[in-house]
Amino acid sequence: MAEPQVADKSLFLQAEQFAHEFNLFPSADPDSDFRVKGLVSATHIREQLQLLKNLDIDSYIESAVSPAEMPGRQNAVAVAHQLGKILERDSDGPYFEALIDMVFPAGVRTVAFIVQDRRHRNGEWMPEHHYRASEFAKRCAKQRLPIVSFMDTLGAAGDEIANRNNQAHNISRLIAVMSDVDVPNLGIIFGIGYSGGAIPLAASNMILSVRDGVFSTIQPRSLASIARRLNLSWQECAKHIGISAYELAEQGNIDGIIDYTPSEPENLENLRKAITTGITSVEASVAQFVRQDDSFLKSYGSTVHRFLNPSSELKRIEEAGDFAAHDNTTEFANIFGEAYRYLRYLRVRRRIKATSSNQFGRLSEQQVLPEGELAKRIDRDRRKTFLKWIEDPDRVLYDDTLRATWRTYINRRKSRDEETSRIEQFLRVDHEKNYQTARTELLLQVTTYLYNHWKTNATANLELLGDFLSEPDDIELLVRKNQLPAPEDLVESIQTNEKLNHVLRDHFSFEGKKLLLGGLSTPEIIPREQLRSQLVTELNLAITGSKLPWRGKAASGRSLILKNRQWLDKSLEGHILSDVENTVADDERDVSVLDVLKNGELYRDFLSEIENIRIFDALYDATLDQLNTIADEASRSQALSKRTTKTFYDRLFDEVLPNVVGKERAEANRTALKSRFESWFLNLSSMRGSKKFYIVVEEWKGKQKPKSTEMKSRFVFFFLNLSPMGGKKKFYIVVKE
Repeated sequence: MAEPQVADKSLFLQAEQFAHEFNLFPSADPDSDFRVKGLVSATHIREQLQLLKNLDIDSYIESAVSPAEMPGRQNAVAVAHQLGKILERDSDGPYFEALIDMVFPAGVRTVAFIVQDRRHRNGEWMPEHHYRASEFAKRCAKQRLPIVSFMDTLGAAGDEIANRNNQAHNISRLIAVMSDVDVPNLGIIFGIGYSGGAIPLAASNMILSVRDGVFSTIQPRSLASIARRLNLSWQECAKHIGISAYELAEQGNIDGIIDYTPSEPENLENLRKAITTGITSVEASVAQFVRQDDSFLKSYGSTVHRFLNPSSELKRIEEAGDFAAHDNTTEFANIFGEAYRYLRYLRVRRRIKATSSNQFGRLSEQQVLPEGELAKRIDRDRRKTFLKWIEDPDRVLYDDTLRATWRTYINRRKSRDEETSRIEQFLRVDHEKNYQTARTELLLQVTTYLYNHWKTNATANLELLGDFLSEPDDIELLVRKNQLPAPEDLVESIQTNEKLNHVLRDHFSFEGKKLLLGGLSTPEIIPREQLRSQLVTELNLAITGSKLPWRGKAASGRSLILKNRQWLDKSLEGHILSDVENTVADDERDVSVLDVLKNGELYRDFLSEIENIRIFDALYDATLDQLNTIADEASRSQALSKRTTKTFYDRLFDEVLPNVVGKERAEANRTALKSRFESWFLNLSSMRGSKKFYIVVEEWKGKQKPKSTEMKSRFVFFFLNLSPMGGKKKFYIVVKE
């Protein structure tokens, strides 16, 4: 029997044409018959779009993204239980599946639900969860049950375990299964729909979203990492691509917005209506399509023929595949099942938009790239972290080594200043030498403590600390908690002063802006002490940042912070007390690390200590990154010559020094700075607890640079310990098995 001549190829070409012509819901399918209820109106969508376009970056995040990310948000599983009678259910962490009887316009029907539960792992599915969803969808398709998916995930798990168990394959498999099922499927963005965790569930006949849902095929934070050269923060990326439900509707990436959010149980009926009428409208659209298009009937005839008379090549494909094969005529898709597949492909295809090289890329005549403020946000974030530490620094009492070193320093300073007894003169006790030894030990202990305490933020925080210690009076200009008697009144004063509000919002962090916007973080729902602490940090961000709008020439250093503080005191007169003095710790138990750093006879020496440990940090990273340059000699002889290590060390030192102290100073004082660092490093190597210090650094540096092996990390310390001193003729490498 000859295979009938059909227009399979023409159907594909027709789909490509439809994808270009039908761009807006509900006309994506020819003569579609969508009558979905429970959706917001087109007028409301246009109004919200206008509001979103007029928002600044942080206001956009607060309005469009924050509601979906709220930790207390009602979970999708709880809502699914309220939609009808549960016939069957099963769950595994963030994965939930159920069969639910729902009331449709024509009667009760069973609907299959696949749900991401963000209470577990933030909704991140592991490979086994994608596999279970695939099997459940295939079983439901065989039973001719419509499928509804609730998307609520930050993305698929991407850790070592997930990748080892073939996460990418299981995601791809679920995409193929959801695209291949011959029953109507409906995807609903219930909260967050990001990346590979949401894409498989979005392969559906219709995509709807709750009002505060967000969706993106790539997480904004991941996009910011990719677009780092554009100086874009993740917040800017989110706004530029448009991830809110209203923007997704305008882009044609979703088919409608349900007039419902999980925080509105009174509007649950809108969600129920959207599901039931959404499924029936897809079915009505398919029926209309089959009724009007003869070419599809011909195509279905070809499909039946291939099922009854499969070629040898088709048999091999079906045996190797997992999606298209049918075991019997009962399971074989009817013509409407084939139409679901075809129109689903059409819907997904029309959402994919291509950009030609004439519009984008290096070949384009004009590139309009967004002007990012990532550097500004990074600087603000690092200053915020440091200022929080300034407000509540660690107590010396809490670290045994620091406490002992501080006590020794105090005792030896006291002994030096007191008159030497005859017995001490007889024993030739050198109090000055003992004092200098204790002083050197204290400087090292405090600096290395802060370095390991701050870890990955150490370089940035130490640089800021050095700036403050170079002008110690600046620390006294910072706002303190006891200067804010009524934080609620202060927030209200800023909110009601439009000009002041605008200025401070430009200097506050994202969390601080939320206070001024009167959004989710309002003074009424924040405990007073927490609000006071947050305001202190935000106000200090403002006065330590760029110039506030005081009149006169811009200054640098202490005068800038002083004038910023004076402007702030005047602008918020009555809300910030300026006559409250700092309390001085007079008890050993109250002494903080900051008190030690500000000590009148120590703080200038700490400036040198900070530079030295920053050079050490830069040398450590550079050594790890460039070990391959001497790997050949090490692998051949299991040893490194003195000349090789000296050349390698000198080159690295010359590379990193300008980045720490500046190019001009590095060129003018290279020899002195190198000699000072090497002397400091010798003291570090002989410091009490140096071995523990090395181990801790090795641990967090290894996490920061996971590609570096343990042997590499240990070799860095081995190399740095010996290179400045010269050592023996050869340095032997001991590799631990």
